[in-house]
Amino acid sequence: MEAARREVQNEYDKILTMNGSENAHKLHHEMGDLMYKYVAIERDNNGLDACLVELKKLLKRWDDIGITDHSTVANQEAMFVRQLRNMILYAMAITKGARMRDESRGAHAKIVLENGKQKHDADGELVFMGRDDERFMKVTIVNYDPKTEEPIVTYRDFDHSLIKPRARNYAVAKKE
Repeated sequence: MEAARREVQNEYDKILTMNGSENAHKLHHEMGDLMYKYVAIERDNNGLDACLVELKKLLKRWDDIGITDHSTVANQEAMFVRQLRNMILYAMAITKGARMRDESRGAHAKIVLENGKQKHDADGELVFMGRDDERFMKVTIVNYDPKTEEPIVTYRDFDHSLIKPRARNYAVAKKE
């Protein structure tokens, strides 16, 4: 327990000495823009790949943040900077998890790509992937590899025998 406390304290002490040129709030805003642009309800693999590249750059830029408040008591800026790194890592995990699932599930719709471009039907509407329960009716597990600075995605089966999986359909009234 003491070793874990020391590790967290060392991380916090390191943040208090950060004097780089990056603004944490600007990085936070950029991350939000990336997630909105590439990892919203409608997404495609090209955008998810681009988002992962940009998030890795943001993570590198995090190392160059400069803080103005170096106090050790109730330092809101240092706490924000610390959580910003976690937010970037979570954004990478979400993006990589979405990239690995070639399906549409729940409220998330993945656009079909054809020759690297978004596919449209005869009416000009985007074509979305369907659900793929065979491959993706699983729990997604994400770990972070600090050596490669990449999220590692694996899956775990779960028991869904008590409730039969069914697609959500908001276009029709629910039967009682």
